Amino acid sequence: MINKKLLIIGSTSVHTENFFQLMKGEFKEVQVISKINFSLWSLAAQLSTPRTIRSFVKKFNPDIVHIHQVNSVAYYALRSVLPLGIPTVLTAWGSDIYLTPKRNFILKSLVRWNLKHADYFTADSNDLAQAMQNLIPERKIDILIANFGINLKPVQTVKEKIFYSNRLHKKLYRIDLILRAFAKFKSQSNREEWKLIVGAVGEETDNLKALALSLGIESSTTFVGWLQPEDNAINYAKATYYISIPESDATSISVLEAMASGCIPILSDLPSNNEWITHKSNGFIAKNVTSDFISDAFETEFSNAAELNKERIERDGTKDANRKKFIALYEKLLAK
Repeated sequence: MINKKLLIIGSTSVHTENFFQLMKGEFKEVQVISKINFSLWSLAAQLSTPRTIRSFVKKFNPDIVHIHQVNSVAYYALRSVLPLGIPTVLTAWGSDIYLTPKRNFILKSLVRWNLKHADYFTADSNDLAQAMQNLIPERKIDILIANFGINLKPVQTVKEKIFYSNRLHKKLYRIDLILRAFAKFKSQSNREEWKLIVGAVGEETDNLKALALSLGIESSTTFVGWLQPEDNAINYAKATYYISIPESDATSISVLEAMASGCIPILSDLPSNNEWITHKSNGFIAKNVTSDFISDAFETEFSNAAELNKERIERDGTKDANRKKFIALYEKLLAK
């Protein structure tokens, strides 16, 4: 245990909570700031949020501040902490770097300002780290490659003729294209027994259910909604294939969980996915997600995929492996 204090600042999300649980017990004390107004467009937030953060920081007196998301969260946190001279670590999420700077000039400037002012950085893929560096070529930044890890204990069961998808029902994740590909797959002979389980929810859920009906696959497609971790683990355990084809993504914890559970991943052709999956070796990279890509993956021989994925997750994907990476970074900071 490090005999120091760690402060985590992030939005109210499962990711912030997961990181708190990852670090809990590793420091003398760990506190979180999350339930405050981080809105960039709120005058009230502009006035009160930095004051609220600074007041808490002065009272808690942390030795390190770890900020999550290179957006308005980092902007408010850095404005509050920098004058106090406390070392800062900034963790990027994929959307912060891949999508936010493209929305408008103000947000791009905000992201660049955050990257210029934090001390150290973390990203969950080499591609994300490179994209961060590309945004501020004038400053060489130190970026640790680490993710929040998984502690999933794979359920032991026999694999069934199931495809599983559990990404959010937002346009970004293109669940509609999974349904269309599954319909093409099912239209071929000798595939009657194969099922598709669709987990999660979102603003597209009703549209996706209507699409499944119109495609004639409603009897072989089950929408199970938002699942507890135990039920999610059961679906990973039963599924032979796991499908995730977002148009933009960093390292997905869901993909790591599927790999750990012996699923064969079918993923979109993104740099972060290619860092985990070697095409037609331990998974399938769908080059064209509007094609019958499920059939293409289905016809590929994956004799060693499960073993390869298990070894990779144990090396780079578990909570223990990544906790050690973060602790090493903190010790490096404290030594300075």
